[in-house]
Amino acid sequence: MITNKQTLSVWKVREDKFPQKQKIEIQLKFLLHYAILAPSGHNTQPWKFYIEKNKLQVWADLDQSRKEVDPENRELYISVGCAITNLETAAKRFNLVWEENWWPVASKPNLVLEMEFKDVRRDYGEIEPLFEAITKRSTSRNKFDTSKEVDINFHKDENKWLTANGVKISWVKNVAEKEKVAQLVSSAQKIWFRSKKLTEELEFWLKKDITDLGLKKNGVVSLTNFSMNLKQFMGTEFKSIDDRAERDRKWLLEAPLVGVLWTKNDNLRSWVEAGRKYEYLCLWATSQNLQTGYFNSVAQLPKKRSELALILGERMWPQLLFRMGYGKRGRMSPRKNVGAVLM
Repeated sequence: MITNKQTLSVWKVREDKFPQKQKIEIQLKFLLHYAILAPSGHNTQPWKFYIEKNKLQVWADLDQSRKEVDPENRELYISVGCAITNLETAAKRFNLVWEENWWPVASKPNLVLEMEFKDVRRDYGEIEPLFEAITKRSTSRNKFDTSKEVDINFHKDENKWLTANGVKISWVKNVAEKEKVAQLVSSAQKIWFRSKKLTEELEFWLKKDITDLGLKKNGVVSLTNFSMNLKQFMGTEFKSIDDRAERDRKWLLEAPLVGVLWTKNDNLRSWVEAGRKYEYLCLWATSQNLQTGYFNSVAQLPKKRSELALILGERMWPQLLFRMGYGKRGRMSPRKNVGAVLM
């Protein structure tokens, strides 16, 4: 019986279980074990998949939209883009070849991508580190080691891909700019956590995670761990909202690297592309034992988002503000099983 219950056990997917000698539709279903491990806003996992013979479609699950924090579904489509990168990376690991047809347009908002797989195989070369990173990647909500610098050194082909389709990643290195961005994060956090609607929506999704898990005695999750996560997200371990905002300000200032992901346009396709690029960056970072974390409130508040572009002198649209460094890995979040996201 297919259920919507979530679990942490999905992170233990094993590549040696790939059904090499089975039909293509069975192989495509196996790839979804990696797609579902992508990050998503509030862990909403807003994706669905449809498989018919050699075709795999990726759909946006608009039932998972967050109307308060993400009214345009911008972060929802970024999340779908992250899942697509996991899907593509897994397909390359198993030497599959495909063509892509895109439909991220307003007239068909649910259907995002169709991958039509061919009856041939290809060796993609150095894909193994990125593939292995899929099951290790997590979002850090911990302090980074300030004594270790981070050197971003992409290969020429990687850098070309990361900046394709109207996407750009910039690094905030100027001290004065970094201080202004840190102050922007602080002010955005104060607004965000003082909004009853925003925090109630966040709490709803966090509690939904634990409800779906059911708290069975299977060792998957504990109420203690959930309570700790709830405190981290909601900021209730702080004496005041101002304390939480000050911590995040310091975390940005102390982060070895602070990055912004920009897009030329601000539409469905741009958001999907932003997610594809960001997840690639996350997988690369994980393969280098680096951790990544977000400062979501800046991009979620329209006025603060505009201020970020103004501070950094950019005319492109900021989609994600993030930090990167060495530190303790974040906790894995529970996920729906593959059966729950198949159409």
